[in-house]
Amino acid sequence: MVTGCSGNGKSSIIHHVALELHSKYGYEVIPFVTGPFDIINFRDPKKKQVFVVDDICGKEAINRYSVDLWRDHLEKLEKIFDVFKVENDKKQPIVQSEFRKIASPKILLSCRIHIYRDLQFQLLKLFTRNECNLTSDEFRLFDNERILMMKQYLPVEMCDPRELEEFHFFPLLCKLSKGKTQDEVTTLFTFPVDTIKDNLERFIRCQNKYQVCALGLCIFIFVDGFDPNWLKFEYADFYVRDKLQHIVNECDININLEGPRNLLKQGFETLVSTYLRKQGHMYIMIHDKIHEIAAVLYGQQLTECFIKYAPMQFVCDHYRFVSPETKENANIIILPRHLREKYFNRVIKEGQKVPKGQSNS
Repeated sequence: MVTGCSGNGKSSIIHHVALELHSKYGYEVIPFVTGPFDIINFRDPKKKQVFVVDDICGKEAINRYSVDLWRDHLEKLEKIFDVFKVENDKKQPIVQSEFRKIASPKILLSCRIHIYRDLQFQLLKLFTRNECNLTSDEFRLFDNERILMMKQYLPVEMCDPRELEEFHFFPLLCKLSKGKTQDEVTTLFTFPVDTIKDNLERFIRCQNKYQVCALGLCIFIFVDGFDPNWLKFEYADFYVRDKLQHIVNECDININLEGPRNLLKQGFETLVSTYLRKQGHMYIMIHDKIHEIAAVLYGQQLTECFIKYAPMQFVCDHYRFVSPETKENANIIILPRHLREKYFNRVIKEGQKVPKGQSNS
């Protein structure tokens, strides 16, 4: 289990380890595992396999349903993964000769620290046996490692040790610095969140409506990815069509016509490697940190749409009405009084979905 904050390399590490297991030891990699059924259904006892789970049980807040789902199948998963036990102290390194004896399968997981430390998550004992906390003194990046990482993206003369601030999302900053001038890199490392936010604000103001719409569709409305085939309504279910129609109407795009539909598809493609990445045939946000910042900006621009369709956790975390207790916060969006009814209608609707005996808290 690799834990840490958004942007500090959790996912990159577990995917890199999975590829190492594949290239050196012949493991079959099962990526993008979303729940216990993926493991149960794809498990092949005849093969050495490694299962990769990103952001298990949530990102911004713990997903209670996901915790319950994993917990319900914990006994079966214990039997699958508890094939081999190292008798020595678990802090003692495993030498290569021992490693070759370890039977498959394996599971590699990433999790945000606040999710991992939640009491509900701690009940999932299978996943809490071995933790690698990237923000701890033992595993955090040292300055020499940060310099080496910077050199992967920047010319040597631009790798200034004075810019090595203690940002937990340092790996993301290195990636974003590629192709920038010295002054731009200095600004990025000095004021990272403000720089990312400013770039996104300029994008929203200056880019064409097809790119702005494409990014909006991938933020918090279709958080697990957007399939461009959905732009033809016959390939999308009713709930997807309803959300999609609302957003494209806001952007003044008529996807019933082939021309605008193709321009919107092109909008997705032009954002790959800057704000989006492709996972199979789906477009998803390139990184969680950018996702977080962009979601708040779009939540301000498309407030009614987000109240109706964004995940309830986002609505609860970021929308507030004016009150004496309301404190100034860049991540809080103040709602006008005329949206009070829409907000509470969404809250009531979500409350009706909760099974008896459970709560959203």
